[in-house]
Amino acid sequence: MAVAAVLVTPTAYSGPGGGTQVTHFPSRGAGVDFSYTNPNMFYYLVGVAYDDMNVAQSYVEYEFDDYINSRFIHIRCEGPAYANAVSVMSNGSSTVNVTLDPADCESSNVFAPITVTANGQFDGNYSSSNKEIKKETYGGATYMSNYKTDTWSQTFSVDNGFYSGTCTGNASIFQNIDRKRVK
Repeated sequence: MAVAAVLVTPTAYSGPGGGTQVTHFPSRGAGVDFSYTNPNMFYYLVGVAYDDMNVAQSYVEYEFDDYINSRFIHIRCEGPAYANAVSVMSNGSSTVNVTLDPADCESSNVFAPITVTANGQFDGNYSSSNKEIKKETYGGATYMSNYKTDTWSQTFSVDNGFYSGTCTGNASIFQNIDRKRVK
């Protein structure tokens, strides 16, 4: 009787291809990157928030170089704890609000948490909207998806504990629509 139950259990297959198993993987996210440089210092931040099999994830990487005081710091944090660090709206405005804690992250020369806040606005210099059909193969598996990306150039108002002011960068929204494992 247990064998009969297994045989009648429904399984999802695609129509074309005569029984190719299909697994849907929705994925969407948002990212920002910005940097500032002058003769005395350089800093940058890259942050991406995304879903990973419907579990919110993120990574944020920050670097600050103070040339006058010969100070270099670098920190990279990732995981669900940072999922709300980056937000990008459909009109191109963006925010970063994150506290990067060296106790939870990979870091160099960071001995206390660093809070970074930034508000970005589309500056009118560049925007793009792209749609494509993607085929990706990795780990022995092949995936097909419709992929959409919207990107805007940004002017950011930033406060990172070392610098408060403006800088330039980009904000993006990306989405895999109807991503399927086909092999």
